[in-house]
Amino acid sequence: VVHDTGDVAISCNIGGASCDHLTIRHNEIHHTNGTGEGMYLGCNGGDCTLSESVIERNYVHDLGGSQGDGIEIKQGSWGNVVRDNVIVRANYPGITLYSFPAADGHGPNVIERNLVWHTNDNGIQVTGRAIIRNNVVIGAGASGIASQPNMDTPTEVQILFNTVVGAGDSCVRASSWDTGTGFAVANNALYCEGARALRIASATTAIVVGNV
Repeated sequence: VVHDTGDVAISCNIGGASCDHLTIRHNEIHHTNGTGEGMYLGCNGGDCTLSESVIERNYVHDLGGSQGDGIEIKQGSWGNVVRDNVIVRANYPGITLYSFPAADGHGPNVIERNLVWHTNDNGIQVTGRAIIRNNVVIGAGASGIASQPNMDTPTEVQILFNTVVGAGDSCVRASSWDTGTGFAVANNALYCEGARALRIASATTAIVVGNV
């Protein structure tokens, strides 16, 4: 149990180094301070990365600080699995994931089977080369699941078999999808009364099928 910290609860962000093959499991994190992320993995701008790691079965809730993402994986990180976590009352997105260059030839990051509940921002936010599947997002302040530019342009994002209930903007929102390929939004259950269920801006190649 990690709580009432002066800054991030769990971090792996030493400039010029890399974190790989980590397992972060069965932790409870709450009431952080400073920037306030529950987990801050990798470095801003890709100066260090997280790869081939598993983040699972953690309970991250009631975060504080100036930002307060639940689990944040930075630019250049690849091949990671974020699964079966419960994230409640994060100030920034519950899960934030950036992208990595295609030239690296690595496999995508996978976000699956998480419960994200009552964030003040997006529930799950990704940029590129990611699979987001079988998650439940409830009561996001902005969008339940969002793909948008963040230090890179979106590409190769698959949003599959998720359930999103309630959002300030949209259940699923995609921005700048006209600059990449490999997009799919399929077989999701989306219920956002008073907001948009599905908002895709400028998409030319996205597969959108089977959503309810």
